Amino acid sequence: MSMDSESTGWIYEPSDLQERFRLFVRDLVDDGVYLKKDWFKRSRKSGQFERSGVRISDWNRWSRDARFVAWFFEEFPEASPLSKEEYALLDSLWASGVVEGMRGGEEWSYRLYAGVRFKGDRRAGDEEETAELRSYLNDTGGSRWRSPAAEA
Repeated sequence: MSMDSESTGWIYEPSDLQERFRLFVRDLVDDGVYLKKDWFKRSRKSGQFERSGVRISDWNRWSRDARFVAWFFEEFPEASPLSKEEYALLDSLWASGVVEGMRGGEEWSYRLYAGVRFKGDRRAGDEEETAELRSYLNDTGGSRWRSPAAEA
């Protein structure tokens, strides 16, 4: 294959360099290296790539094609957004941790629970008070805030 990819219709056919770089990056991600800038820097130092490694300009040129990005990251579940089910599992884990803290008498857990549990109630009360104040100011133009001038 050529230095750049060969694209045919909906199928993305990566170049040899792109395939080798994706394998290289997969190993880096497995080792906890998630930032592209570090991928490029390490590709220069690795000796696995011709010239001066894979450069940001290579990446920018490749990633203009959405098919390249989809192909590149299909091997990286870490790059997928969390689903609503995963958020629900994390919420459950978080709630369990707070409950365990409360069972252990941890003050932070009670404060955290109260802050989350009553946050909506407090906001509703604030909105009601604000609405009352706005109504008062709109009806009177704020004139009730002033004392009438003393007659001379």
